[in-house]
Amino acid sequence: MNSFFNSNHCKLQTHCKTCRDKEGGRKFRQSLMKTFDDIKTEDFDCPSGFKWGQKVKAKPNIVSERLLKLSHSEIIKEIKNISDDEKQAEGLQVIEEETEKILNAGCKPCAKNQMTARLRLWLARATDEC
Repeated sequence: MNSFFNSNHCKLQTHCKTCRDKEGGRKFRQSLMKTFDDIKTEDFDCPSGFKWGQKVKAKPNIVSERLLKLSHSEIIKEIKNISDDEKQAEGLQVIEEETEKILNAGCKPCAKNQMTARLRLWLARATDEC
């Protein structure tokens, strides 16, 4: 089953502002019905409990300001330049796995944004820049 509610789109609260806008987010929610098996109606209840029109705050960042400013390609370059061979190999594996997810994703822009976020988080943990 292709689940929206169990996806990173929903769990990471990536689209909450659009999704909880009852009228403005209608087309977005309709697109979800075409992609995900667990969306049966465009006016579904939020599994996180957000109400229609509720202001949803972004989750706080847990990586350094320096890493937040890096682009997707800069993050990949930093991972490839890690001096610790074991950490570098792990980072390259993460890049490969995340690239595969993009190739198989229904929403490629979202998948790339999520890949960038996951690589940034991995790099933060690998370099102690949390």
